[in-house]
Amino acid sequence: PINEIKKLAFSTPKGAIKIIIKYVDKPELYYKLADVIALPYRFSLELPEYPFVLLEAMACGKPIITTSIGSIPEIVIANYNGVLIQPKNKDELKNAIVKVLSNDVFATKLGKNAQSSVKVFDWKIVAKKILNVYKEVQNEK
Repeated sequence: PINEIKKLAFSTPKGAIKIIIKYVDKPELYYKLADVIALPYRFSLELPEYPFVLLEAMACGKPIITTSIGSIPEIVIANYNGVLIQPKNKDELKNAIVKVLSNDVFATKLGKNAQSSVKVFDWKIVAKKILNVYKEVQNEK
């Protein structure tokens, strides 16, 4: 699969597609350069328990395209804060990328909604929710 993606990238005008397959220190710099972030997963076991890459891209206000598996549908609302596609569906991925890149209004809406909706996953908010659960459990004793 990565060889197919590389071949596609090299067949486009120079600089049109960048593929990052290594660790980077400041991923937000790369997200901000992108017009769209595509994070297709083939199956649930490939997906980390907590998809930080997805949340980081959303926090940068970028339109995202990802797969409707695992916990992702709890984070991404189809065509509101991202585009959901089915696993292993190359045509659906291609069509989603074309749709986002060819419709600035749609892309901007996705990015703004993504940035807004990801705020509930902020560590301060999550930590407070966890603390409240612990307090409720403690009070039930």
